[in-house]
Amino acid sequence: EVVTGVDTPPMPNRRGAWAVYEVFKTADDDQIFIGITSDNHWRRFCKEFGRDDLLADPALKTNEDRVRARDRVIPICTEIFGGRTKAELSEICERIEIPFAPVARTRDLFDDPQLNAHGRLVPTRMPDGTMTKLPRLPVEIGTHDLGLRRQPPTVGEHTREVLAELGLDDREIDALEGKRIIVA
Repeated sequence: EVVTGVDTPPMPNRRGAWAVYEVFKTADDDQIFIGITSDNHWRRFCKEFGRDDLLADPALKTNEDRVRARDRVIPICTEIFGGRTKAELSEICERIEIPFAPVARTRDLFDDPQLNAHGRLVPTRMPDGTMTKLPRLPVEIGTHDLGLRRQPPTVGEHTREVLAELGLDDREIDALEGKRIIVA
């Protein structure tokens, strides 16, 4: 913005350095991010999906050419990727070494191996008493553990302790509770 004087729109709306660098809908009504960011990626993509016509097209020879032809390239990719499942595309992209990332839904994250490794998700009690897993703070300070020290309290669970630490005795706390000023 400072250099160009033009407000930079968020990804993927802005014109980027690559023709293919976005999220695509899959045949199983899911999503996958795919980035074809080099001429080698383009060649492997075209070969894998039987699109020698694209590979032979002089208007799509270089990455810069494909960026200029993005309005033509993206619908082609959308059609190709839309005919395969997320799992199929993940396997293909992995095999032909094209950058990709399956788009996870929030519910998928509970079983994500990376998030579950090393206690990155901690069992947490919800207000209704059910247990779930929530992400721990993504901060490491030496050997200090910033994990869950205690479960979130229920309403009033520590009221007596806190008020006693502030100097109130049982009689004063009982009076506040009797007047419904506090829940203990």
